[in-house]
Amino acid sequence: MAWVAEADFNGLSDGDLNGQGGGTGWTGNWAGGTNYDVQGTTRYEGAKAIIGDNSSIDRTLTTAVSGDGNIVYFAARRSVTNSGQSYVHFQSAGGSRCGIIMNNAGAIKTYPGSASTILASYSANTWYVFKLTMNVASNTFDVDYSTGAYGSAGTWTTGVAGVAMSSTGNITKVTYDLDTNGTQTQLFDYISGVSPFTAAGPANLKSLDGNLKANIKSYNGNVLANVKSISGNA
Repeated sequence: MAWVAEADFNGLSDGDLNGQGGGTGWTGNWAGGTNYDVQGTTRYEGAKAIIGDNSSIDRTLTTAVSGDGNIVYFAARRSVTNSGQSYVHFQSAGGSRCGIIMNNAGAIKTYPGSASTILASYSANTWYVFKLTMNVASNTFDVDYSTGAYGSAGTWTTGVAGVAMSSTGNITKVTYDLDTNGTQTQLFDYISGVSPFTAAGPANLKSLDGNLKANIKSYNGNVLANVKSISGNA
């Protein structure tokens, strides 16, 4: 099965993420460390994002991801490049299978396993959005990245392809994991099987945290409309 879970955190209450839910395609709530907070000051899209330090938190998928060609998009950002580390990884019952690490040497690499370099030098206080393709049956994954804004045309930079997955089994859970240095700001936002960029296709329709959003893009090169309905208001 393909990746179907979505979360943008916009409908959640400020404060501790642990025990909160929202989004679609999940079983149960976010569970783990209490050092992850919902906040609205710094975010990739919408009104809210997650800020955290020195702990891990995860959430279980309603439908396990199997087969090849399964794409998930997610955004991450750090305030420093030389201390602490941020991980986003996707797990089976057997352990972590694939993901990324923004490390304390200023690089973005694959995780776990061989640590292939996706980007040799990332910038502090910059949102990076990732396009991770899971080939579960073939036991490989690919990662591309972008610094494009949510809802923009966006472009992807090729990162790595054919990286060997670790462990075995279908993907059942996503985990955010953070090292600490006590002062840094580490953020996550937007996780979905739908591209954050309008150039993904002629229509981009999704429901995140119960809010219907639609971007209806070009016909013969002309933008027709951008329609957004939030909580029933157009």
